[in-house]
Amino acid sequence: MVHSDVAKATVFATDLRFPRGLKFGPDSRLYVAESGLGGEDNTIGLCDQDPNFGPFQSGPTSRVTSFDLQGNRTVVVDKLPSSVDIFGETFGAADLAFLGNTLYIVTNGSGCSQGVSYANNGILRLNGDGTLTQINDLSAWTQNNPVANPPCCDFDAEGVWWTLTSSHGVLYTNNANTGDFLRVSPDGNTTRVIDISATEGHNVPTGVAQNGNFYIANLGLFPITPGSSSLYKILPNHTLMKMFDDLTAVISLVFVDGKLYALETSTEADFPLPGSGKIVRVSDSGEITDVLTGLTFPTAMTAGPDGALYVSEFGYGEPLPPKCQSKLTASSGISSRSGDSSIAIAQGGHETCHQNQPRHSHYRAARGCRNRARACAIRRRRALEK
Repeated sequence: MVHSDVAKATVFATDLRFPRGLKFGPDSRLYVAESGLGGEDNTIGLCDQDPNFGPFQSGPTSRVTSFDLQGNRTVVVDKLPSSVDIFGETFGAADLAFLGNTLYIVTNGSGCSQGVSYANNGILRLNGDGTLTQINDLSAWTQNNPVANPPCCDFDAEGVWWTLTSSHGVLYTNNANTGDFLRVSPDGNTTRVIDISATEGHNVPTGVAQNGNFYIANLGLFPITPGSSSLYKILPNHTLMKMFDDLTAVISLVFVDGKLYALETSTEADFPLPGSGKIVRVSDSGEITDVLTGLTFPTAMTAGPDGALYVSEFGYGEPLPPKCQSKLTASSGISSRSGDSSIAIAQGGHETCHQNQPRHSHYRAARGCRNRARACAIRRRRALEK
């Protein structure tokens, strides 16, 4: 159950397909990337399959949906590639951003090793006539531009592109699997800002926010160790400075009126557990304050023009029955005068469906938490539960 002493959440929208990144557009509508439901296609025989989580199955079930502040929806982009691994985790549209009035979408459910033969991961531009143009190839970037310290046994050939941020007329995206943080111009020119793995190794950077400098927080490896995630600042000389420790499994960051909020996808030891996600506020001195607790499998958050936070919840886990599919939740907004007076949340399921989530739901998220030992542990646990 969602609860907090300082913030309350209400359902904003339902029936989403595992929501991921979300942003408000210049039209004041909320745009949500839905990773989709996978499909029945595969690429067996066409390329090497993922040794731990393949073969993937794919289908055109990912999409981007927009909502007005009353919750009325419009499907903006449909039939994007979506892939699903052997444990039921889905990947597709990962995040979105705007340059002016133009929508851009970053994908992480494409590429041959993810079961999609006709498209690679990359950034898509929505044109005025409703067509899509892919401005770069992030699968090729991953394979042709190795980082200093790639995962020893967990390299994702397509990359796990997790966030998309617009700033000063260009886009920024990060590969949570390898630690790459990239700058992408509107024409698709792609350059590396920083290789986080060079100093931090394989720590799965997931949350990205900007307040002058870029700030990044990491998910960490699974099983989860509470307090093992950190907050970093990217300095103007493209070096990384660690700010604070003691966060747990951070999946998203956002600044509101200069205050930093972190979304922790699960705060219990072991693997993600229903109801253990939370939003925390991080002070300039590193003090961490709970803002909203009791979230289940949240994946991203953003600030709205109404002063509320919107959070994608129930954003991963094995496929749910239709009545349990994702939902968006809205709650009171953030006030700079009175503290955390309200929050808005985007959810991906119903509390009545928590029992349908596997106890071991391992949310590959950035797939950086993946390694052989972990995969074996998951399979062993599955076997014990049968």
